[in-house]
Amino acid sequence: MATEELIGQLGKLGAWRVISRTSVMKFKETDKTLSEIARELNVDAVVEGSVQQAGDRVRIQVRLIDALPEEQNLWGETYERAISDVLVMYSEMARAIADKAKINLTADELTRLTSARQVNPESYDAWLRGWVHLDRPTPEGLKLALQYFDLALEIDPNNALAHVGVADVWMMRYLTGQVPHREAIPLITKPIEKALELDNTLADAHAALAGYRVWHEWDWEGAEKAYQQALRLNPSLAGAHSGYSYLLCFMGRAEESLPHIELGLELDPLSPVSHFAYGQVLGFYHRRWDDAEAAFRTALEIEPNFIPALVNLPIVLAEKGMYDEALAIIRKMYAFDAERTKAFEDGFNAAGWKGAARAVAVLEAEWYGKPDKNVSALSIANLYHSAGEYDLAIDWLEKAYEEHDLSLLYIGGAYSDPLPLRSNPRFQALLRKMNLPVDVDE
Repeated sequence: MATEELIGQLGKLGAWRVISRTSVMKFKETDKTLSEIARELNVDAVVEGSVQQAGDRVRIQVRLIDALPEEQNLWGETYERAISDVLVMYSEMARAIADKAKINLTADELTRLTSARQVNPESYDAWLRGWVHLDRPTPEGLKLALQYFDLALEIDPNNALAHVGVADVWMMRYLTGQVPHREAIPLITKPIEKALELDNTLADAHAALAGYRVWHEWDWEGAEKAYQQALRLNPSLAGAHSGYSYLLCFMGRAEESLPHIELGLELDPLSPVSHFAYGQVLGFYHRRWDDAEAAFRTALEIEPNFIPALVNLPIVLAEKGMYDEALAIIRKMYAFDAERTKAFEDGFNAAGWKGAARAVAVLEAEWYGKPDKNVSALSIANLYHSAGEYDLAIDWLEKAYEEHDLSLLYIGGAYSDPLPLRSNPRFQALLRKMNLPVDVDE
């Protein structure tokens, strides 16, 4: 509880960067010194604390430490309150830390730090446990997260964070293809609306609303307003910076996206998701293929089985002309799929890279619609695009549009080259139907 809530309170202050919990918790059981941790996270100061609970009282000892070039204690204090007032206590800590760090708070920041509410400790604890499982978006992890969020709401129906957690679970289930678009909509929107009704100052709720508007509604203007509000409330919300960066790319404002994707990575430097997002934006929207390759490889160093990075790395390698290495990764991905492997190998032996893509596209097109085959129209479109079969690629992109495929949003960047596709009137019409810019930044 202490780590997450203090990060949340400190993140409300725009004068500093506050590293996300995902990256901070990597050091929970570490024997590294604070100076070593500070260098790895690229920060100057570290807040360290210990928590003791006795009955309905909680005592927290907290220190502010200048970690570089060597540890130097700047300030320390002990706080004790009823556990129901724990959020008030964290707000007091954040104000004290800001004071010792000589940060002048704005009127809005001071208001946010003095508006902390009482919480039901059991409900708050259940939300925290759910949040831990949400960090692992596997089907089992999401199932456990939802169980804890539901428990939190059973204990306290007014726990706004738990409502956001429920929305995040269903959003992740949709983004990972576990539930269809139409089924997901009410399961995402209702808890977001409830969270905002309960606490309109909750940055996480505005970020969840922004994500919904991007991926479900394709409402670019509404999503931008929600991301901007989330970042006003918590300038250190890493996921909101990354999400806003994607949105700016989709809108054809790729240059504006750079500060946000860079900050998203700085705020959560040990997350594979942050490195993956950085690689996608730098690669597909800025054509910085070396940076994209490095980002995907870092994501895989952190999490070797991180599927999004495994899927995207061969695309980047092919753009760099590193076909042998790209092929090796694809062969590894197809290792347990005999039919795809045969189609891929036969196509490659007959006509190289494009032949391999064409052969797998034909196979997946035969499988399309079969309940025992996990094949999407967009996957087939991507393969025909790689094969240089642009009319067929657009045919399947139009099917993906009918399915409201969430990854269709990337077509403004990933499909902006080569010219035969970008200049095709059918492709431009598809962009217009999605309210995406026809002229994509190069």
